[in-house]
Amino acid sequence: MTLAFSQQINGEPTHFVEKIWASLPKLEVYSDDWIQYSKFDALRTYPPKNHTIREDKSDRWHAGRDIHFVINNRTPERKQFAPVVKCRSVQKIVIKHLKILQRGGNKLEKATVWIDGGSSECFWINGEIKNCAFTIENLARNDGFETVEAFFNYFNKDFKGKIIHWTPLMY
Repeated sequence: MTLAFSQQINGEPTHFVEKIWASLPKLEVYSDDWIQYSKFDALRTYPPKNHTIREDKSDRWHAGRDIHFVINNRTPERKQFAPVVKCRSVQKIVIKHLKILQRGGNKLEKATVWIDGGSSECFWINGEIKNCAFTIENLARNDGFETVEAFFNYFNKDFKGKIIHWTPLMY
């Protein structure tokens, strides 16, 4: 199944192509694929993007499905940028946002993330993260975001979906 990736979010480059390549096993079997697909920023190293988070209303994503990594999906410039790999696992994810006005005019915000039923939280006071669970920090980094703030700028509304893994990583 096709997994399409953005090359920019809010006008900033995502480097998802390079981050996904960094997550693929460093096996000789991929060397020809690297030559074929690596017309991107190969001179710089990026942290790996080990999974993606997607809505899955039709329950189509399951372990064992083929993953076709593409950019520019549904355009004449569509490009598969990595070899086909198997989906290793999926996990259910729910993100809920809550905003509360505290005494003294301070604005308190909370985001709760449930992964397969287990929950973690992040708290902001006046827009600045004050406390965030390590699981959410890992989730943001492994999903290809530079910071927790960037992750929640993207997932800024309540969300229900799946974490689609192509590596052995699980939460």
